[in-house]
Amino acid sequence: MFKSIFLFCALLSLESHAQTDQKLEQRLGELEKIVAELSQQKGQVKTMGADTIQFGGYINATATYNSNPKHGTELLADEIEYGFMSRGEIGNDLSYFLHIEFEQEKKLSNKNTAERTFDGAEAQIEAEDIFIEYAYSNNQQIQIGSIITPFGYSNYYNHFDFLRWQNEKPLGIRTSGDNFLIFDEHVTGVNYKGKVDTKGHTFNYFAYSGTNHVNNHAMSTGLRLEWNLPNDTAKFGASSFWGKRADAFSRIRVENANFESYGTDFSWSIGRFEGRSEYYFSKIESVPDYARGFYIEPYLYLDADKKYVLVSRLDYVDDPLGLSKSFGSYDPYKKYEYSVGFSYLPYTYWRNIITMTFHEYEGGTRRDSKGDDRDYVSLELGTVISF
Repeated sequence: MFKSIFLFCALLSLESHAQTDQKLEQRLGELEKIVAELSQQKGQVKTMGADTIQFGGYINATATYNSNPKHGTELLADEIEYGFMSRGEIGNDLSYFLHIEFEQEKKLSNKNTAERTFDGAEAQIEAEDIFIEYAYSNNQQIQIGSIITPFGYSNYYNHFDFLRWQNEKPLGIRTSGDNFLIFDEHVTGVNYKGKVDTKGHTFNYFAYSGTNHVNNHAMSTGLRLEWNLPNDTAKFGASSFWGKRADAFSRIRVENANFESYGTDFSWSIGRFEGRSEYYFSKIESVPDYARGFYIEPYLYLDADKKYVLVSRLDYVDDPLGLSKSFGSYDPYKKYEYSVGFSYLPYTYWRNIITMTFHEYEGGTRRDSKGDDRDYVSLELGTVISF
């Protein structure tokens, strides 16, 4: 009897040890699998439902000198901004992109007059890009949210300071307060984009519709087509944007005025010589003259590593709306800007720039409403680091 009980207990003990060893081996296997996955995901952040999350950003600081016969010359740090970006991959075909900009800027008051002067600093937070992207296929994507408007080369590809060779955007693209001249830089809605590759040539297309940031009560729609030559030696683009503007946008008060904007652009890369140019115009209801502008921006790399760059720009705008008010009144003008500068990149992601710009007003807009000459010279300094 006692022998039977002893044998039974011994068998139970052996079975218990066997189960413990089996669980230990299973747990060790799970730990080895986790370690292997972590080693494959080195440098990635994993959280919640996203497979991978990436973070990046930039810091930009600028200073400007203006010749001013009325107030004397002014030289001051006029802008500092920090951009934060994040992209997350959720599965193979779903992702998001987020870009928020924190900015403190001193803007020019009466900038198209001889009495231009800098205002006090204004701080703002702006959502540049916030969208969800669904990849319908490798060559087709749908974006839903707030996007950079795919109109022209500069706005879509060089919208941010760390992507440009100069501090300022071209004249026709700069916004005036809460309004725009040719097109809105942002649209909140849906953007469908895709591409077709054939014999080394690439054709890109965009179709978008949404609320522009100037008129929250109306939709705007746009199209863009691109043709890229082999090896990215040249790119041709054509853009359109139409919809309704907010009321009281100019000297002529029109409620929800219809507008149509069109543009064409060309960029090239030939050895160390590169550049871009655009022409755009807008026809606005009840405004007899077209709003229009163009620029050509060639630049030359002085060394093989592309650290030293000569930059230049010829820029023109005709603003019949008078969006940039002078002395509190709408002030239509025609203006040329001639810029020449030098850019130095000590590191790939750090750009330093100095640019001199000659501002010349044309025809009957040469003098402001007080009879003073508008022409002036400015010197722009800038440094930007991206990470």
